[in-house]
Amino acid sequence: MAKRMNQKAMDFNAYIRNVKDFPKSGIVFKDITPLLKDKEAMTAAVDTLYGFARTDKIDKVVGVDSRGFIFAPLLAYKLGVGFVPVRKKGKLPSATLSEEAVCKLAEKLGGEIVQCNLIIHLSFLKGAEKLIGYPVKALLEY
Repeated sequence: MAKRMNQKAMDFNAYIRNVKDFPKSGIVFKDITPLLKDKEAMTAAVDTLYGFARTDKIDKVVGVDSRGFIFAPLLAYKLGVGFVPVRKKGKLPSATLSEEAVCKLAEKLGGEIVQCNLIIHLSFLKGAEKLIGYPVKALLEY
């Protein structure tokens, strides 16, 4: 059962499709394509992310490959700031820096993490354990 992490009237859970056994048997993939295809849901999602961030001093929005490449530039546009894409290891042809967590990488490069915003937080994967000490906000949590 999903619980909403925001106060908007939009039920984002209604726009998440469960795909069983993808990418392998036993996995239930949370597909955001229905959310992306719906004009109102997509707008509400971006507006909610903006609501999370609008009062903080933000210079750049960092988006992590690949869902972050959809939402982070939209949030950056609404905030009037730059967007920085972060790719997975082996996806760029030139010299790169590597780090376990994106927050640590941004800090290594002189950035300060204001908050970590997620469309979906999959708590059972324990990824938030890598974000201890950073403010985390999500539209949905499973």
